[in-house]
Amino acid sequence: MAVKADTYRGRYRLNAHALRAFRRVIGMTQVDLATASGTHNSFISRLERGERFGCTHEVARSLAAALGVPTEALIAAPLTQSKPRKAR
Repeated sequence: MAVKADTYRGRYRLNAHALRAFRRVIGMTQVDLATASGTHNSFISRLERGERFGCTHEVARSLAAALGVPTEALIAAPLTQSKPRKAR
């Protein structure tokens, strides 16, 4: 899949279902995962509920490392910009 020129640099859509499934299979709580990955438990909660769906590659990598899975197992797709942003 070719990445468009308007891709948000280093931002990826995470697979919320995979994140939750991996976390539950290894018996981690959201707080455990947040601590192990250097994030906040509310961030993990919002990702899993689909209220937040993107993060940087660095965060995806730290989540994957904490879960013991390849980063690619969590990344669903690169985030792309659908419309040009208005200047502020």
